[in-house]
Amino acid sequence: MTGSASFSSMVARVYATRLLQFACTVAVAFLLARLLGPDGRGVYSLLLLLPSTLFAIGQLGLPSALTFFAGAGRSLRSLVVAAIGLGATLGGLLLIAAMVALPSLQPMLFSAAPLQLLQVATLALPIQLAASFFGSILWGRQLVGPYSRVLAVQSVGWLLAVAGLVGIGGLGVEGALAGFLLVTGGGAAAVVALVLRERAREADKDGTDGAAHEPVGVGSLLGYGLRLYPAGLTTFLSYRADLFLLSALRGDAAAIGLYALAVSFAEISFQVPDSVATVLYPRVAGTERADADRMAPSMARFTLLVTVVAALALIPLAWLAIRIALPAFEDSLMPFLILLPGTVALGLSKVLSGYISGLGRPEPVSAIAATALAMNLLVNVILIPPLGIAGAALASMTSYTLHAILTIGLASRLSGAPYRDFISPGRAELRRLVDRLAALVPGRNLER
Repeated sequence: MTGSASFSSMVARVYATRLLQFACTVAVAFLLARLLGPDGRGVYSLLLLLPSTLFAIGQLGLPSALTFFAGAGRSLRSLVVAAIGLGATLGGLLLIAAMVALPSLQPMLFSAAPLQLLQVATLALPIQLAASFFGSILWGRQLVGPYSRVLAVQSVGWLLAVAGLVGIGGLGVEGALAGFLLVTGGGAAAVVALVLRERAREADKDGTDGAAHEPVGVGSLLGYGLRLYPAGLTTFLSYRADLFLLSALRGDAAAIGLYALAVSFAEISFQVPDSVATVLYPRVAGTERADADRMAPSMARFTLLVTVVAALALIPLAWLAIRIALPAFEDSLMPFLILLPGTVALGLSKVLSGYISGLGRPEPVSAIAATALAMNLLVNVILIPPLGIAGAALASMTSYTLHAILTIGLASRLSGAPYRDFISPGRAELRRLVDRLAALVPGRNLER
């Protein structure tokens, strides 16, 4: 019971941070859309797409590996050394490769974005690697509170940077990119500092510089990470293949901007499954198999219930926001509505993928992600030419749903629980949702 309470408390803390991030994300989306317009919003989306893609290509599954071994109690000293060495090596190689390849790639994939800004945007790559690698160690050690505070401050800082540089300073897309680099850089530095502080604390406690914890080598990290790497890469490409193909097939910054806003609104529903998956993955890695098998269906049902409620609430909010505040983005509504069922389905996949990977079974997760990506690419190529951004949304919704169907089937087989146990919320989940909402009311005692 105590373990369940602790798990719920950690999820609640993560979700509280996600709520703040959600509020700031929505505010930033509105500000950028309002200040940059569809064309500027499209250019900015392509600028961030570049370092994000480089990160997905170069991370080699290491964030999941670091979380797994940190959750299993391995030496922080060895994890820090590996994170620094691998991060610096991968970041340097990818940065050089990107600078060399960009002049050729820009006309094909990023024609709506200026080459000089794309080159500046690649500087975000080493920052993202540092933030992800060291943040994964914090999640693995279940240091939810300190990391959540960093993420909360970073979200507020990003909002202030956009308001100051783009709104007040009038610096346009360049200001938005500069703000992104500054805020993510500050967040990465804070995350690294937290890990180093925790390493010093464990060394003082053990009296042996962490020798009481079994070390983990680079080979073991790569061995585990590379097994999960195809899943991470193909899942990312499934998320962003639509933007790549819109850019390649249409090359229209305004269309990309309209679609990017639709995606931003639809992916707000990921706040719930991301919160659960963040805590569930290292918890599964460090718990008994029977307990993990019992936990997975319950977490899936609760996640599905809350995500559906959140998605339904998003529909009138997005409609009002666009019709009243962002009329230039009215064409974003249709792809948003098409995407929403897919993001609900994919949210469930996120949680169950965390369960499956936490069992040390990353290969089937990778196979499912690759299958969904193939479907995504095929349907995008077929539908984008005649339907534009609506076709891109249909392709994503189709592949997300397929991903969920396959992931639930695998989780059912591994856990021994019937398929319906993962998708049929009942009174217990409804009661838990009411309790969680009540805990957010001022004056109520949060579960500790």
